[in-house]
Amino acid sequence: MWLVYDWESPQMGGYASPWWQTMRIHYYFAQYFPVRLHKTAEFDNDKAMGPVRMGVFIICESPSNQKVWLNYLIAAHPHGIISAGTYVNFCTNGTGIMEKFPGMKIRICTLVGHLWAPFRREWAMLHGLVNCSKESLDYLLDSIRNKGSVVVLVVGGAEEALEARPGRNVLTLLHRKGFVKVALQTGAQLVPMYSFGENELFYQMRNPKGSSLRKAQHFIKKMTGISPPLFYGSFFFLPRKKPINTVIGAPIEVKRTPNPSQSQIDALHQQYISRLNDLFETHKVNFGLHKDSRLVIQ
Repeated sequence: MWLVYDWESPQMGGYASPWWQTMRIHYYFAQYFPVRLHKTAEFDNDKAMGPVRMGVFIICESPSNQKVWLNYLIAAHPHGIISAGTYVNFCTNGTGIMEKFPGMKIRICTLVGHLWAPFRREWAMLHGLVNCSKESLDYLLDSIRNKGSVVVLVVGGAEEALEARPGRNVLTLLHRKGFVKVALQTGAQLVPMYSFGENELFYQMRNPKGSSLRKAQHFIKKMTGISPPLFYGSFFFLPRKKPINTVIGAPIEVKRTPNPSQSQIDALHQQYISRLNDLFETHKVNFGLHKDSRLVIQ
């Protein structure tokens, strides 16, 4: 009965608990790797919203001197095997996210299948996890209903997990433009983020494209939405103790465009890729990569 009553919560922002997220155990978990969060720019929540239009009608207009909280869509890379950096940094306060984004509502998107099982779904939502559907994103990033939202989306998803292995920096991003369209439609500021070290936590069996294993993984992913990487770490399935340094870049200012054209989506997508690549190049040597390392976007 509770599941039926509470069915819409994952699409409506869930119910993250600061008390739960600030438990001391999360700090110790962050220190295991360790995980560090680096914020390279301040997020400006002191701008006028301007007119909000629906078709040809202005449904809300704020004076030029009226300030509002902006919403942010952080695109997280890479997925890795378990997205440990994203989880530690945003689902918990283990690295001080609440101090770095004071007063802001932080939510992390995940596959809806992770929010079906009783008790597990409540545990997930207490940590700020919500459904990654478009409806969920639209609700959280809507500048009329929600102010000061920070929504984290691991763009590469299950497909990118199949590329996660030590020494590789391969992203599934070239044809993923849905998150850019959502940013345009809602006016959310788009933010690049990269977790250096995420792919070092586990080894993965070789699965080159075209191999029998990769074909089987794609088939399972098509049927379930979840990819099954064959991986191992310390004591089989524990992540290796490797540092993760998550770097949050400067927000890209996005103008609210309820019905963006394909050319507008493509232009912002290209700008995003350029900013993400700049972020990677600027910080790669500082966090253990060779100066000749390159970000591969496919």
